Amino acid sequence: MKLHHLIFAITTIALCAILITAFYSSQQSSPVVALEDSIQSKQQTTATLPTEPLTNNDEAEQSQELTTRDEQVQAQDEELEPISGEEISSLFIDDDNVINGGAVERLLREELDQFIVRITALEQDEMGANRMSLLGDTLSTLTDTSIYSQQFGCTGRICALTLVTDNLPQQVTDKIAKFDDNYTFIRRVESENGDIKFQAIYLQTHDPSTMSFRQ
Repeated sequence: MKLHHLIFAITTIALCAILITAFYSSQQSSPVVALEDSIQSKQQTTATLPTEPLTNNDEAEQSQELTTRDEQVQAQDEELEPISGEEISSLFIDDDNVINGGAVERLLREELDQFIVRITALEQDEMGANRMSLLGDTLSTLTDTSIYSQQFGCTGRICALTLVTDNLPQQVTDKIAKFDDNYTFIRRVESENGDIKFQAIYLQTHDPSTMSFRQ
């Protein structure tokens, strides 16, 4: 094979590999988008204002009729159950303790701050509230660590934490992870000025040996 043919073949193979990788990455679903979809699905209601005309020509009666219709819609909306911590947790780990590795990795690398904001705005479930309290108590004991900013949230089996500090030794991150029985994923990025951004996902489990992964 001539040299220029060989170079062309190698270039073609490399380009195909890049395209396949890009396509695969684009197919990885965003955990935050999946959460938003779940919330919107829960918020949908079959209750709609009746389309038929009002039955009375009197303005006072029409006003009362519209009020009654609005109250009916509101009552049906209030009957809708909010999305549960269990449902959110299932985006990352199922009932068989199989972890969605792709979702966890993407959340940790790209969407953790956004995820924390979203789950802290939701109504808390009992497990999430208990774990959030435990995590908060643990963070409050880090008196020897200068934490410039932090945010965290828990729902169901998943807790997420992000904080910025200038010193974070291994024993501190280990202490944080022990706020409950957890399987832990962490990421730390050091800036040019020496600040450390620490991010973590904690999945509740009593036995880490039972955990497995899927992409």
